[in-house]
Amino acid sequence: MSEALVTILKQHLETWRPNPEGFLFLNRNGWPYAANKVVEYGLWPVLDKQKIERAGMHAFRHCHASLLIEVGANPTVTKHRCGIRMHEPRWEHTATSSAILSVMQ
Repeated sequence: MSEALVTILKQHLETWRPNPEGFLFLNRNGWPYAANKVVEYGLWPVLDKQKIERAGMHAFRHCHASLLIEVGANPTVTKHRCGIRMHEPRWEHTATSSAILSVMQ
């Protein structure tokens, strides 16, 4: 974790109040942020400002997997590290892995 992120989290914890669910970040109504709102109001403005095509949170999963494989991580370890579960469609991950590996060759 970067020092900048550590600093930001420490500052947040100074004003954080415990809650029954133990969430670290809550909206002003005391509820956890909805994922679609985090993307819409948090991620997209940053992407727009940097002139990067809009994407959702799932794009980070694929990026992380690509970077791990690029530096030589074992594909099975990469799969588990990215949280790929048995209930997910196998073809999707096989296709993604094949696409990543073909670009790297």
